[in-house]
Amino acid sequence: MPERRERLGHVAIEARRREAETLYRLGTEITALSDVHRVLDLIVGSARELLGADAAMLSLADEARGRLVLSAASGLRTGLLMGIELSPGQGLAGHVVLTGQPAVVADYV
Repeated sequence: MPERRERLGHVAIEARRREAETLYRLGTEITALSDVHRVLDLIVGSARELLGADAAMLSLADEARGRLVLSAASGLRTGLLMGIELSPGQGLAGHVVLTGQPAVVADYV
């Protein structure tokens, strides 16, 4: 049993090391970019990598129009969704904005 615990400890340490390396790289790369869309793409891609997700998306609020606009995406076929607009309460992102509560889903299609 102690060997298993030690192995799990090494796995957790390795995961933390990967997270720290990714965050350091992200910070370094962001400071070199001046294009906000490239910064958003970099953030979304890094978040997807850290979480081990198939896809990640980031929507920005257009407060003047009361809409969420998909502004950055990474992963499986997410490019097809760019520019999609949602109202607060519509879709998962709209639900998060409406409730102010984070959401985690295992399978969102």
